[in-house]
Amino acid sequence: MSKRKRHEEPDDVSSKQSKAARFNIHTLKRLQQAVAADPEINLASYFPKDYSKRLSEMRTPLLPPTTPVSAATTTSGSVTKDDIRVFLRPSEPIAIIFPLADSVRSLLADADMSEALVGLMRRCEILWKSPFPRKKMVFKCDGNIVIKAIKNAVDYTEYTTLQYLEVHKPTVPAPRPSGLLRMNDVSLIFMTYTSTTTLADIWAGLDISQKRSIQDQLNQILTDLRSLSHPNGMPLGGVGGEGCKDVRRHLRRSTEPILTVKDFKNFLFPSLRAPIFTEFIDRLRQPCVPPQQLEIRCVFTHGDLRPDNITVEPNDDHQFGITGLLDWEYSGFYPEYHELIKSTNGLSSSADDDWYLFLPECISPERYGMWWLLDYAQGALVELEDCASRFLQFLSGCTVLLIILFQEIASRCALSRTLQKLSSRGERDTRIQRRVTTGRIGRFNVVLVLLPNVGEVSAASTSACLLSSFPGVILVFVTGVCSAVPNPEKDKELLLGDVVIGKNIAQYDLCRQYPDRLAMRDNVGDTLGRPRKLRNLLAIFETVIGRGRLERTIATYLQEIQKKSAAKNHPSEAKYQYPGALQDKLFQASYRRKHYLSPHCICKEGHEGELSMSVCEGSRQLSCKEPGCDDEHLLWRERIEEKRQLENEGRNSEAQAPSIFIGSIGSGDTAINSGKHRDMIAETHDLLAFELEAAGVWDEFPCCIVVKAACDYADSHRNDIWQDFAAATAASATKASLERYFNSNALC
Repeated sequence: MSKRKRHEEPDDVSSKQSKAARFNIHTLKRLQQAVAADPEINLASYFPKDYSKRLSEMRTPLLPPTTPVSAATTTSGSVTKDDIRVFLRPSEPIAIIFPLADSVRSLLADADMSEALVGLMRRCEILWKSPFPRKKMVFKCDGNIVIKAIKNAVDYTEYTTLQYLEVHKPTVPAPRPSGLLRMNDVSLIFMTYTSTTTLADIWAGLDISQKRSIQDQLNQILTDLRSLSHPNGMPLGGVGGEGCKDVRRHLRRSTEPILTVKDFKNFLFPSLRAPIFTEFIDRLRQPCVPPQQLEIRCVFTHGDLRPDNITVEPNDDHQFGITGLLDWEYSGFYPEYHELIKSTNGLSSSADDDWYLFLPECISPERYGMWWLLDYAQGALVELEDCASRFLQFLSGCTVLLIILFQEIASRCALSRTLQKLSSRGERDTRIQRRVTTGRIGRFNVVLVLLPNVGEVSAASTSACLLSSFPGVILVFVTGVCSAVPNPEKDKELLLGDVVIGKNIAQYDLCRQYPDRLAMRDNVGDTLGRPRKLRNLLAIFETVIGRGRLERTIATYLQEIQKKSAAKNHPSEAKYQYPGALQDKLFQASYRRKHYLSPHCICKEGHEGELSMSVCEGSRQLSCKEPGCDDEHLLWRERIEEKRQLENEGRNSEAQAPSIFIGSIGSGDTAINSGKHRDMIAETHDLLAFELEAAGVWDEFPCCIVVKAACDYADSHRNDIWQDFAAATAASATKASLERYFNSNALC
């Protein structure tokens, strides 16, 4: 039987009609279908809501778009995309967590509080910004007020501590609390201003006498702070009941009240569960720690004492006076040796800062040296035990080992919530310079691998090294983006963002050179066959029920990725959002992107539709609007109109939901950017899409499944606007396929 045409040039009457005519035909078709289903139906509900406007736009040439107004002209103050203030908008409600002082209310009394707050923040001077974008910032307002902005704060330890000190120990130079607001998950702590100069700014230039003066002042302040009595029955940690915090390996919080020093030690080192080992450590303390120090008090602790958190001002006698202690978010009542341990968090064998030699006497190493050494040793043993147990867990007791090769960070975003990490840091393989993350999903061990480069060679070299490192691999997912064949079957349209799952891989750039021509291989023996173990899984996906369930699951996971991305970015900059049906443009295969408006460019040479037609290099790098590509050469597609209708009805989640296509995928080192060649190769090999990595992996592993999402149509009209969304849909499909695999007994 002869092969049918994949994507023929339109030659029927309707394809030669105007866009307005085609739009009317499509609308009429919908109405006829509705009447056939129900002759008495109200047809008004089936008309597009903006029918008249859209028809008018199609009948009238559109004017060129106006230049958008720069963001700098629409906002006051300089707010960059890594500024936490991008989350503060006048339309957002405000929650008052702690009452505002009169000095703060006077700053917000001119208008609606939300508008006044946003305006105030825009006028503020930036005092400090966290190295992690949009996490923490400190601003100085009009008057003597400072605002500390924190994104996604889980408690208010710092504010409750400042309140506690203001009442019980006002002599400690800490900022005075002036209120706390919350807007759009950003906590805004208002407090009094101390100074902009920190001890870290001047420490290197101080002489010995000046450093001794700072040491004495700190000793007086901490002695005064530690004189606070620990109230009977109050749990250790924050004074507002926030519990204990530990940042030894990562931020941990106690889930149950901690009332004794022994319970606190168990919280710090939870993995040392062997009774013999714990008893040995306790007995080790007996001869090492003087008897008078065995009874440990619980004292008020700053928890993050370092030069960056100490503000100073110069005195008349060429000394510097301490004006404030900042950052009380790890403060509270802790064992008396804990301040020394926390203040030396940055101490290492490579440290060259003599700050650690001038610690206050009340927390000096001479006083708590043995406690510090025992804590350090016990912490090192915990880390060693965790690493060893994770490594042994990874090497033993596993049924299947999975490796997922991905190009886009979206894959990691989608899978990170499912992945139970076995190690807290990536592992670097110097042979192929790749970033590897290991973990578990259920009883399966998983390895996420970021390919260093695109292309078959990079994928093949990575796969070879992985095969030697993980000999037990029986399943590999290759996920990322691909170039789609727009009409793979009659009456079926493959759109941008749709997911393609490969049953076979055809190396379309593997050819034979004959004396008279260059021929691509197209027989079954030249393609890479489907491993038997995945046929059952793909057979399920090809059924109507299986495909429907997979598409619904993918749509759910896609929305999760988008919400997670939007929470970390300004809504206008959130990645992985659906570009919209209007951005999905398919031109006639013979219509190439070139300069149509420039009379002196070589693009004017040749005739339209000829493969040898001259095209300048500059036009290849431009978007379709710049060289003047004519939308009259766009092909009308029914699914695009359906998605536009859903968007107009506000059903964006339905409009962006991808469809699933299962079949052969073309893989090679040659990227296809020609509509004519796309159709010719797709017809020869019966392909759904083109990509660049799968062939390099397929030969190395016995069981490989390719999950890709369409980001362009393999023609000269490529548009990178679909890259992120396609990466997200591919990642969502990979996660959904993994879950289906784990729930199947046929493959285990």
